Amino acid sequence: MLVRTAWPGVWHVESAHFHGCASRLRSPGRLWSNVPVGDFSIDTAVAGAAGRYVAHLSRDWEIWGPNGGYTAAIALRAAGAAATLRRPASFACHYVSVAEFDAVDLTVTSLRAAKRAASLRVAMTQKGRLILEALVWVVDDALQGLQHDELRMPDVPLPDQLKSIEELVAPQDRVQRY
Repeated sequence: MLVRTAWPGVWHVESAHFHGCASRLRSPGRLWSNVPVGDFSIDTAVAGAAGRYVAHLSRDWEIWGPNGGYTAAIALRAAGAAATLRRPASFACHYVSVAEFDAVDLTVTSLRAAKRAASLRVAMTQKGRLILEALVWVVDDALQGLQHDELRMPDVPLPDQLKSIEELVAPQDRVQRY
C-alpha cells in the first residue's frame, strides 16, 4: 500500500513487496485524454524507504528519451525522501545513460550529516545500468539564505540615443583585433 508523506510526490510503501508495488504511481480515475503533459507531482513520485526507492519514468516527459530535468527531479525527490532536513540547497548531477520508460531504482547514500546540513548521493539505475548520479546538499529550514539587494536600474539612454563607435574613437585609434 502506498501512503503519501510530508514531501509532495514522495510515497512510502507499507508492504513487504517493495519492488513492483510502485510500477504505476498514478491517481485513480485520472483523465489522460484531457491532459497535454503529465502531472509533474505524480510523475516524479518515489516509493520506498531507508535510502532505497523506486519510480516509474512516464512517457509524458519524452524528448528523445526521458527529459533530463524530469529525471533530475525524481533524483531530488528520492533525496528528499531520505533526508531528515527539508530544504534542498544545491543539486548537481551527471547523466550517464539514457533511460527507458520503465521502472528505475534509486539509492540514496548519506555522505556527510550534521545538525544543520547534510550531503547526499543519489544513484538512479535501471536494470543494473547507471542512468544518473547526483549530489544534493540539504539544509535546516531555519538556516538563513543569501541576502539580496534589489536595486532599480539607473536611468540610462536607449541604445539608439548613444554615440556610435565612429563618434567616440578617432579613426587612427580604431584597430580591428580579429
